[in-house]
Amino acid sequence: MSNSKCIWFFQIVAFLLIFIGSTPDLHAEELKGMDVTLEGLRSIFVQVAPLNSETKEKGFSEQEILKKAEQRMRNAGIKILEEEEYERLKGSRRYPLARVDLIMAVKEIEDKEIIIFDIQVQVRQVAFLARKPVIDILAPTWEKRILGHTNSLSVINKEMAKAVEHFIEAYSTANPESR
Repeated sequence: MSNSKCIWFFQIVAFLLIFIGSTPDLHAEELKGMDVTLEGLRSIFVQVAPLNSETKEKGFSEQEILKKAEQRMRNAGIKILEEEEYERLKGSRRYPLARVDLIMAVKEIEDKEIIIFDIQVQVRQVAFLARKPVIDILAPTWEKRILGHTNSLSVINKEMAKAVEHFIEAYSTANPESR
């Protein structure tokens, strides 16, 4: 792709992100019902998806994102599992647990001095197929996604914290005894 086509492409992406970021969530009513999928969960395993090279170059690290998110969740009364414990328990049909995936990507548009970011908090749980309940899969059951743009890396950190707080709020609403 030529340089001018690349710039044109990123300008369109930036425009779309601005437009998406400034419109109300069209699916807010549908997503409210997703909180029920968190009901009864007792333990969470948190993992950060591998960051792309540009995200790492901006100073973000999987370890730091994980540490901050887990601490926020613990402070809210959510039991956090270590990976070994999660792996051991996820095969049990009766143990109420989930995996929370934290996903972050950034892309800088240098000539515009803008950083585009995509942040996701996705909850995955073991689900059984209705037609064949012996088949279980790890399926997404709840998600919060924040797309945006900024010229400050601190804004991206705040948005990741906000996405994690959305999960904590949804979890606490579905599990009021955890507070």
